[in-house]
Amino acid sequence: MIMARLLAVAFRALTISLSLALPLAAAPLAGLFGGGEEGPGGTFLPPDEAFPPPELEIRDLESCAATSLDHRQRPTDAHRRTLPCAALVVRWPIAQGYALYRDRFRFTWEGTPGVRLGAAEMPPATHKDLGDGSEPMAVFHDEAAITVPLLFHGPCAGATPHRTATGRLTVGYQGCAQAGFCYAPITKTLPVAVPCPGASKAPG
Repeated sequence: MIMARLLAVAFRALTISLSLALPLAAAPLAGLFGGGEEGPGGTFLPPDEAFPPPELEIRDLESCAATSLDHRQRPTDAHRRTLPCAALVVRWPIAQGYALYRDRFRFTWEGTPGVRLGAAEMPPATHKDLGDGSEPMAVFHDEAAITVPLLFHGPCAGATPHRTATGRLTVGYQGCAQAGFCYAPITKTLPVAVPCPGASKAPG
């Protein structure tokens, strides 16, 4: 009988503690689904407002000396040579009080055979001291404009009748709020259409 009463009291105490804890535990999740991000400094902008999706500008080049990437997406000087190419300029606007990490950018290409990406050319970055004794982190403020060479290794096989290389450029990036919140990595895919080397432009 005494044991039954003790169990009943323990059950009531557990029920009360759970009812008090649940609203507190659910509070951070509300920010995720309400449009903002919750961090140690409060509510931050949603990812696509802190770092609006990138814009793509295509610049035609006759040839360029670019470094190819190996199977791990790492540049290697052994593959540096002059090839017909086009320059893809990927531009990110960055909200005030936020930054993109220079070393978190990733670029992959899927499309016309014989077309590959070269190593990205980064603009100068500023260095953020994390205050934990580690090396300063290179970041971009206000805007990041990164040039990615599109290298033509072959005759642009499988191109359209007007000899246009088509494909998708997938970009990965990650940023932070200067107040002390790190966002999860972000991935976007951009459609690309570039005239093949020596191709005449489609009639307007």
